[in-house]
Amino acid sequence: MQFNKSFEALSFNQTMFPVGPSTQLFLVALGSGLFTGLAFLMGRWWRLPLIVLAAALPVGLLWSDPPTGQYAGLGIVLVLAISLAVSIAAAMLASIPKYLGVPPMLLAGLFVATAGGLSSVALWKQYIPADCIGKSIQVRVAGEILDLPPEMEPLLAKETMAKFFGRAEKKADHALFCRMSQNGTRPVDVNVVSITPSSNEEAMTSACATNDAPTWCEMYAVEPYRHISNVLIAPATRYPVPESYWRGGGSLDIVRHGTLEQGWLCLIETNGRKTDCREWRPFGSGSLLTVSTGNSDPILNDMPVEEALEMVRKARNTFLAMVQQ
Repeated sequence: MQFNKSFEALSFNQTMFPVGPSTQLFLVALGSGLFTGLAFLMGRWWRLPLIVLAAALPVGLLWSDPPTGQYAGLGIVLVLAISLAVSIAAAMLASIPKYLGVPPMLLAGLFVATAGGLSSVALWKQYIPADCIGKSIQVRVAGEILDLPPEMEPLLAKETMAKFFGRAEKKADHALFCRMSQNGTRPVDVNVVSITPSSNEEAMTSACATNDAPTWCEMYAVEPYRHISNVLIAPATRYPVPESYWRGGGSLDIVRHGTLEQGWLCLIETNGRKTDCREWRPFGSGSLLTVSTGNSDPILNDMPVEEALEMVRKARNTFLAMVQQ
């Protein structure tokens, strides 16, 4: 679900509240399951009110903050389906007393205790310590230390972990990195850093427009940063471009130079003449730094390859100047 600007503004100015979207969904589904289970365990006079409460929780969530965008329908189905699945599971567990002779009130107490424990853990996982709010996170990637401000909303990955830092709808991820970095005082080891400048440019520009602007704002330049779709630091074992593009782009015109270890490549659409370039170079020990334009940006229409590559290089230098301090 997509939350409004007021949520985005509050998310990292408060430590516990507002509750992050994923945590909200978890608590709503947990509440639906709890009320459904209690409806089967309590007397018949309680059954209807508890069933109504179980149904009201997901409906209330959708009513208070309806999903928007092209996937709004999927968001509605997801909330209802998860809540229904948890409710069905709770109803099945509530049937245990009938077959095993377990006292219904004992099982009801276990339901309440379990729900209370799980909700406490969920709230703790999305709790952001006050000392971490607004702080950059230090990461160690390919042996290099980077200071990444939350406004960059980086995706950080290591092995099976891939989480966002600074994304309002990923509050639990932000809280996890706060704990891992001891509130920004020690670097977190990762092997992938991915930034989407075209998406985070608004947040970064707003941060630099304040009276107490962060120090990285001295190096920040909105142009050409906002025209870049991705800045990626990843192990050199991952190709910076698909091999099929490097060998030949099929229906696309391709201009390329260098190797898959250090070079650049531009795709030029034959219809519409849109230029999409990326350049990569070694970074640290065993990784590549790749910077890419976004082929949906209208500025790329009929742009000469030399200009697109210059834009990529300026954005790369801006990024490195901001994070290597």
